[in-house]
Amino acid sequence: MMQDILFSSNDVEKFYSLLKNHKQNQKDIYVNPSTELTMNDNGRLVIDNRTEMVPTNYFEQMLAQKLGIPYDYYIKMPEYLRAINVNHWLKQDNTTKLIRALQTPDSIYARAYLSDRYMIIDNYDVMTAVLMALKTLNKPVVFHRAFVSEKMMNVNILDNSKRYNIGKDRDDYVSFGINIQNSEVGYSAFTMNMFIYRYVCSNGMVTGVNNIRRVHIGSKYTGPTDWVSDNTRRLESKLLLSTITDMVNYIFNDDNKQIIVEKMIDAREQRIEQSTGILNAMKKVMGLTEEEASSAWSILREPSRFEITQAITQMAQKYETSVDENTRINGEKRLRLEEKAGKLMFDDEVWNKFIKTSSGSD
Repeated sequence: MMQDILFSSNDVEKFYSLLKNHKQNQKDIYVNPSTELTMNDNGRLVIDNRTEMVPTNYFEQMLAQKLGIPYDYYIKMPEYLRAINVNHWLKQDNTTKLIRALQTPDSIYARAYLSDRYMIIDNYDVMTAVLMALKTLNKPVVFHRAFVSEKMMNVNILDNSKRYNIGKDRDDYVSFGINIQNSEVGYSAFTMNMFIYRYVCSNGMVTGVNNIRRVHIGSKYTGPTDWVSDNTRRLESKLLLSTITDMVNYIFNDDNKQIIVEKMIDAREQRIEQSTGILNAMKKVMGLTEEEASSAWSILREPSRFEITQAITQMAQKYETSVDENTRINGEKRLRLEEKAGKLMFDDEVWNKFIKTSSGSD
């Protein structure tokens, strides 16, 4: 239904338009699986014998997991056999579930199969609140990049008011901003982190320092939501805006940025003496694949904490090869590496474990 779409700094209107379109065409349906939900022999979901939906791959992963059907077996089954298995286990489930679906010109796509306690935080609402909060800062901010996939949204916005020099022998400037992550389908929590952009190499890093995270679990809205008053919806929106405003003010605080700058400068002096174990530590501690670790190792300039993190973020760039919306990119993999680099740079516990593993003592 949806490819990963990467948006560059020139695509802010296109990005916001996509989120608005999804918001306008989103359908949230509460069902009792035992009596209201079935799968037909064509693999389509049917609600109350009326509404037919096409399940996305992610929806089917969630459905199989909740019904206790191994996913490898689920996808191998022919559609008629899959329907028999799914319908049998749906009849055993008498709990209310939330189906998040998206109406398109050709079909309705089932995107997520969730608990009725799932708290809906839509991408459009998040970005509307972020933009409103940014207006109060009176700082020049720049939409840096974003991606939207079937499972999540990730956005980086930079503060252009000041660049910080983290160099020792030569100038090496960075800018700070916010990294915003959200999933409309239960894949991940709503999270805001400090984001760092290094100009000399275009590397990005998600710090993970004092990040703010909001899981999508809250009070139940069972059945139709027509009874929810406009006043309640306004209060919910006001709370989201207030929370995001607090997050933005914290992340853009100059004192907090200076603390990070000092840590990055210090990281240049923190070195690993036995550098031959770095490749193993990249895999064992940081969770890099064999290919990722080998590539990062090949471009590592020196065995310092700073340069190891930069090698990992440099590796992350390989997952962004095009800004053509028809070209599939893998923003989730890039984000994963940028987050891992941030942990190594700013989490002393992770760094100490990396040192021990590199030396062969772990």
